[in-house]
Amino acid sequence: MLALYGWVGVVAGLAQAVYLVAAFVLAAHLLGRARRRRDLAPFLLGLNLLFAMGFGYLLCSIGMAVAMFSPDPSPRLVAGLLGPGYAATITGLSAALVFQWRVFWPGARWPLALMGLFFAAMVGGWTGYLLSGGLATGRYEGVWVWLLYGGMLATNLWVGIEPLVYYAKLRKRVPLGLADPLVADRFLLWGLGSLARAVMVVMGPAAVLALELFDADTRITFSAATLMTASTMGLAASLAYWLTFNPTPAYERWVERRYRTRPA
Repeated sequence: MLALYGWVGVVAGLAQAVYLVAAFVLAAHLLGRARRRRDLAPFLLGLNLLFAMGFGYLLCSIGMAVAMFSPDPSPRLVAGLLGPGYAATITGLSAALVFQWRVFWPGARWPLALMGLFFAAMVGGWTGYLLSGGLATGRYEGVWVWLLYGGMLATNLWVGIEPLVYYAKLRKRVPLGLADPLVADRFLLWGLGSLARAVMVVMGPAAVLALELFDADTRITFSAATLMTASTMGLAASLAYWLTFNPTPAYERWVERRYRTRPA
């Protein structure tokens, strides 16, 4: 990657490292909180960060790097990385779906149908991708990989949009003293971070498909731009999630000032 993209590859590598460190540290923080308080909500969020943002992203990134940059990639190695990587991602996103239901729609039945649809798309896509041999190449070809990615994208979008809708409600209550500014801002950060992860889901397959339209020189330029965009989204998600669960004193003061200056 360094030989192809130069300093862009270095920045992307550092961004991926930050993304993974944030995932594992925040997952440990949330799972520890869940154990101490015997609370299901942080447990579900911790699972999401640990498996989807952590192990899933790590294994899939390595698997795709092997498939794309190795001169003669081993199909068994690629499948051995991508298979567990996608499975871990599905596990984490499934935990996020349960969190969505319990926090935003407790007792409602219609989200269960939506959750089942997204879960079936991810598991069905993963199973078909495996059995068809697509995992051994890592290529975005065939209906199964698009079913898998469609389920992952839909899940990330719902996980991102729902807290933003709730934030819009809380924001109106803060000037009236009916909601805490920091709590409202956490929903905003969680929603924005999740939407950034949704963009990251799209970038990989979209870039590979677009590369088929360009010549060799343009491919490198386009790939570098795609890499920078994905890295930026990863850093944005890392920062948003970190401030959601570990806000600094300076950030808390900024949030308080921001809401105090906002007209009721």
